[in-house]
Amino acid sequence: MKQLQFKYVKIHPKAIVPKKINGNLAFDLHVVRDENFYEHNWPGQPNDYRYRLMASQRRIFHTGLKMAIPVGYGVIVRDRSGLAVKQGLHVLAGVIDSSYRGEWMICLLNTGDNTYEIVEGDRIAQAIVVPEYKIDFMEEKDLDDTFRGESGFGASGR
Repeated sequence: MKQLQFKYVKIHPKAIVPKKINGNLAFDLHVVRDENFYEHNWPGQPNDYRYRLMASQRRIFHTGLKMAIPVGYGVIVRDRSGLAVKQGLHVLAGVIDSSYRGEWMICLLNTGDNTYEIVEGDRIAQAIVVPEYKIDFMEEKDLDDTFRGESGFGASGR
C-alpha cells in the first residue's frame, strides 16, 4: 500500500481532521458551522448548531479544512452510503484537483421526502484518493467491437 501525505490547515477551530482507517478505501469528511449559514441555535442548547436540509434542497457545507493533495493525485468526494440509502442525501460537484488550495466544501442535495438535520461534527461525505493519468485522446474513424457494443442505459439487465 502506497503512503501519501496530505498537509492541511485548520481554518475553523472545530474542524475535524479526517482519519484513514485501514481496510477502508475512503475517509470521512465532517461539517463545521459557518456563522453566515447556520442560523438555527435551539433554545437551551447554546452550542448545538443544526441546519435543516429540506427535501429537494441543495446547500454547500464547510469542512473548516484546507488540504494539499499531492501532485499526481486527486480526490473524488462521494455520498456516505448510509445517508444516501436511508436519507436520500447525495454529493454534487465532487472532484478536488491537486492544484486547489481553498477550503474543502461539500454540496449536498436532499433527494429524500423528509427534512434532514445536519449537526456540526456530522460526517456528511467520504473522499477517495485517485491517481492522475496522462491521457492522449486519439481520433479514430471507428472503435473496436465489444460484447456490449453501443447498448446504453440498462444494457446489462435490470
